[in-house]
Parts: sequence; structure tokens; C-alpha cells
Amino acid sequence: MNIRTILVAILLALGITEIKAQQTHVIEPAVMEVNYHVIFGHNYDDYALRIGKNVSQFFSYNKLRFDSLSNSDEASSMIIVNEMLEKSKKLNENKDVPIVESPGYGDYLYTGLCKDSISVYCQIMFNNFRIVEPNPVLNWNICEDSTRQIMGFTCHLATVNFRGRLWKAWYTEEIPVMQGPWKLHGLPGLILCAEVDGFVSFTAVGIKTDNVTPVTFYNFWREKFEDIERTKYLKKMKTSYPKGTKINVLELE
Repeated sequence: MNIRTILVAILLALGITEIKAQQTHVIEPAVMEVNYHVIFGHNYDDYALRIGKNVSQFFSYNKLRFDSLSNSDEASSMIIVNEMLEKSKKLNENKDVPIVESPGYGDYLYTGLCKDSISVYCQIMFNNFRIVEPNPVLNWNICEDSTRQIMGFTCHLATVNFRGRLWKAWYTEEIPVMQGPWKLHGLPGLILCAEVDGFVSFTAVGIKTDNVTPVTFYNFWREKFEDIERTKYLKKMKTSYPKGTKINVLELE
């Protein structure tokens, strides 16, 4: 019996039923994958920006690993998942050590899955949601005189106020891809670093263009996602978790 079966049994016992939805499947081939190392406070995570011809996706490698292991029948996978769950349980019992997940950890973000839109598949407790919004227009201020080297590429600085946070982004025109981590896009080159002072930073540490894993719709649990408006989701997130739970969010408004 795998972890997913156990959790479903718990949900059924609580009177919560699961509705099947489309399963994990390939959307299209990917032409590039950018690996970002994420630092937030004293913690870190690793994310992927996987880019196809029409669709791109952004997600946490640790989130993908947890979801895939949870859906595995292998005993070794269950041991790893149980260790991760036990660690979270201990942290939750210690009021002085709040659970800390990287900003956006639970989200699978797709750009272009719905035409000219961003689709975010996310979760609050056992409830699954989908947020679909038009690609946001970011009014970047480009600082042409500010440059730095990242992974051997010359990068230029740009800043933008976006949904309650001031972002600094370093992009390179040597890679003419107008994308970046999370929802950041629209600069004349790939964003190799994006940061909010004192909160979070995404820095590219690897770029792969050969034998790239396809852009993939991940839904290991075959869940049905309820559509929700973005600001309603933010409000719901603030009120759904136990008091004292630390939730890191990339957008405040």
C-alpha cells in the first residue's frame, strides 16, 4: 500500500471524497531547463524553469520529488516520505520552530497552458485549486549601467514593483528568452537572478539544452482542481492554516 492510498483512506474516513482528474502527462518537448537555487532567510530550495515552444513551467524540485515518491509503491520511497512527514510533524509540535517552506513551494506554475495566461495549480491543506490569470504586464525599469556576471553571462539590472514587492532582476541578452523564475518575464533576455531584499532570491546555477525533460503536467494524485480567483486564494491561505504557521508568499496583493 503506497502513501497515496493511506492518505485517501484517511480522507474517506473523514467524509472527504476524491474526484479523479487528468493524470500526469507530457505537454510538449522542452528546449531549455534553467535550474535556480533559492535562498529565503536561512533556508534554501531548488527550482526549475522548463521552457517549451508554447508552454513553460516553474516548480520546486523538492515538491516534485515529494509528490512522485508519495505516489510510489516502493518501500524505499515510503521510508523517505515518512521521514519527511515526521520531520514536519516535529517542527509543527515545536511552537518555537515554525514550518518553513520556500515561497511558492506547493505550486506548479504553467505559462501558456491556457492561451496568453498563467495557470497555477496549488493546494491549501487537502483542497486543490487552479488559478488562471492573464500574463501580468510588468513595468520594468532597466538600469543599463548596472551589470554583473552570472554563470559567465553578462547581465543587466532591472527593477519592478509587482504585487506588493520590489523585485530586482538580472537578465542576459545573450540568451534571448523573455522569461524568468516564477511570474517574472518581459525583459529582453533570460532572467538569471531575481531577488527581493531581505526575503528571497532566485539565482540560476545551471542551464540545460540537451536531453531536457519534456514540459509535463504533473498531477500524481489525479486530483480535481477547483477554479479560484487569485486574490480570494491569498485570503483563503491566510485563514486556513493553524495559528503560528509560517506561510511564505511571493505576492502580497
